[in-house]
Amino acid sequence: MKKVIEKIGFLFLALLLLTFWACDSEDIVYQQDRLLETGSWSEQASMHFDVNVQDTTQAYNIFISLKNDNSYPRSNIWLFCKTVSPNGNFMLDTSEFIIADPHGRWIGAANGDKWDINILYKKAIGFPVKGRYQFEIQQAMRFAELPGIWQVGLRIEKTNFKTKNNND
Repeated sequence: MKKVIEKIGFLFLALLLLTFWACDSEDIVYQQDRLLETGSWSEQASMHFDVNVQDTTQAYNIFISLKNDNSYPRSNIWLFCKTVSPNGNFMLDTSEFIIADPHGRWIGAANGDKWDINILYKKAIGFPVKGRYQFEIQQAMRFAELPGIWQVGLRIEKTNFKTKNNND
């Protein structure tokens, strides 16, 4: 009887996780990762992402994802983030993100000897013009080579909000 209850509990947990995963994945409109094969991010290396936006009434959350290991020397990371709209307008941000707690434990999910960290970069923003948006992310840590970074990514998700944009 105990084994039956354990199996039912496991199946319920698996179904619950699958449901959360399915709901989450249908809100993702873009997700790409760029691998840094040496586990080091050069200050000269920019990560480029091209995103085709068609719904200018939808609000989106933008996440930057990082994969790091324990050789990363800091608890924070500074990034230069540039966004270029289809009409050529651009926005350049210099942003600091905390990626470890005050005790030095990485924020995020362990994946073997590496950590996957998803950082909320922009919350509930709209894209005012349809077309291709270009995102460029560059490390701004003042290291010629920033050790311990294995992957940089960009994820854009729909929110439950609409924008007041009427440029369609």
